Amino acid sequence: EGVGINKSLSALNHVLRQMGDRLKPSFRNATLTRLLQPTLQGRAKLALICCVAPGTAQLEETRRTLQFGRRAARASIRIVPNT
Repeated sequence: EGVGINKSLSALNHVLRQMGDRLKPSFRNATLTRLLQPTLQGRAKLALICCVAPGTAQLEETRRTLQFGRRAARASIRIVPNT
C-alpha cells in the first residue's frame, strides 16, 4: 500500500513540476493525478495543506514537504468556467 501511495504522490509531484514549467502535464501516470485532473485544470477549487513536524528527526521529510508545497504554489492553474 505504501508503494502505491508513494507512486501516486510522485506522479502528482511530476505533474506539478510540469505545470510550474508551463508544460502540458501528463495525468495518466497514476489514479490520483487522473482524479485530480479537473481540479488541476481549473474546473474546481483547490486547496493544498502541507503538514510538517518541528523535530530534527523529521528534518528531511519536512524539507521535502516544503519543496513540494513550493512546487505546487508555482504551478499555474487557469480558471476555466464549466460549460
